[in-house]
Amino acid sequence: GGSASGGGGGGGGGGGGLSPSKLVEMSEQFREATAATATVDRGAGQAEATRELAGLLIDPEGSTLQDILVEESARLGDAAVRQALRTALVDTPASLVAPLGLKPPPALEALLAATDEDERALATASEIAELIGPRVRQELGAAASEPPPPTAVAEAVGSLLADGGARGDVWRGVQGVTTLSRRVGALMLRRGVQRAEGTPGLPAAAREAIINGNKAVADAIEPAGPPADGGV
Repeated sequence: GGSASGGGGGGGGGGGGLSPSKLVEMSEQFREATAATATVDRGAGQAEATRELAGLLIDPEGSTLQDILVEESARLGDAAVRQALRTALVDTPASLVAPLGLKPPPALEALLAATDEDERALATASEIAELIGPRVRQELGAAASEPPPPTAVAEAVGSLLADGGARGDVWRGVQGVTTLSRRVGALMLRRGVQRAEGTPGLPAAAREAIINGNKAVADAIEPAGPPADGGV
């Protein structure tokens, strides 16, 4: 499916990024609307709505919603990885060697430096966790308080194996998750390429190694398609 913009600062003009509260609101509206039209049985309707929403997110052919998810996941993953590397390679060593008048290489600091986009991505992840955390804990608590009997589990598995449509849904879901994971990983690597290209003071050998290595792995994970309208 078509990928979201691969730019390091791409996506979400102006303030950039995903609004967690809006995402949760949209997902709830989608579930309510689908449940209302799918069946008068609210339980079955909610299950159908959840299945439809999941289908949009992990459709192997891609979707606009999936593009947003890929872009935001890559943004967050990129920010989180560099935050961890910055702590391990810059902040901690700096505190240890500062008394000796030493400091980490400026190029490394620049390569791993936090950006405004990083702060927004990490804040977004924190907000999403705060919004959906209580809901997830509530659902897990309800499931734990009323666990299905073993016979129900066996019947559900048997029904799944006997239902060709359900088996197809499972297979498409596996394909979709695999595709989604590959897209996120490739986009994170391509963001790294852009950062290496734009980091001043980075030794030429290091810059070339990062760019070539990231491009090779990204293209192996998800081959880059032809540019749209001559753009990137």
